Amino acid sequence: NGKITLISSSVMNNSITRGSSGTNPSGGGGGGVACESTTVAIDQADISHNQVVGRNARGGGGWFVSCNPVIHASQWRHNYAQGRGGGIYFGKMSFPHIGVYSTFENNYAMASGGAISCEQCTGFDMKRSMLAFNTALMDGGGIAFTETGAGIYTTIRHVNFSHCLAVHGNGGAVYVSQTSSLILVTSSFVGNSAPKGGGGGIYWSIGFQQARTDSLGSLPRVHLVECNTRLNNTAWFGSFIASSAYSIIGHYG
Repeated sequence: NGKITLISSSVMNNSITRGSSGTNPSGGGGGGVACESTTVAIDQADISHNQVVGRNARGGGGWFVSCNPVIHASQWRHNYAQGRGGGIYFGKMSFPHIGVYSTFENNYAMASGGAISCEQCTGFDMKRSMLAFNTALMDGGGIAFTETGAGIYTTIRHVNFSHCLAVHGNGGAVYVSQTSSLILVTSSFVGNSAPKGGGGGIYWSIGFQQARTDSLGSLPRVHLVECNTRLNNTAWFGSFIASSAYSIIGHYG
């Protein structure tokens, strides 16, 4: 356990290749930055044009597992992952805090989470940042949440999602699966798309078995609070928000 601090740094044009073996559910990666069980502070950094390829390759720009990274005023651009998290992958037991003036642009993931993938995180907090022109081949052109925030809020405040794309999946800007709660406050969704799936802005998914076994009152929910802007988002169904029938009943608001 230690601490990593990046201040006014550039991490650019790096590439790593993952082998074909390994069973770590969080995979591996971090074309630019990798962290496991460490405290991380990233301030005014430029992490761009990095890539990670190979089986279970995640986090083209950064890979964080069992970390609580604090990211402020940093740029994540043109990063690529053959797996999840074109810009950043946050894995098990991580709680990322992404602060003001951070930007995620033109990142690409061959799986989910064009800019950010958050999988089995304990929570997520993002504010006053921008995601633009990020692409996921599958779900979550901007951000993909999977099993995030058990009992802790997953919060997005004053964040702009612009022209993010889920090519073959759901959630042009945001994809949420098996996540306890998502709170969106005064954020904007403009020109995001899921042309072959649901939710040009947001797609909310829940496993069928969970829908059968949970009581109606305990199912997860999306909270859209205070003047979220929605403009020109498109999808095969649900131009702004879409969900499976089990998760949408009584829980949209």
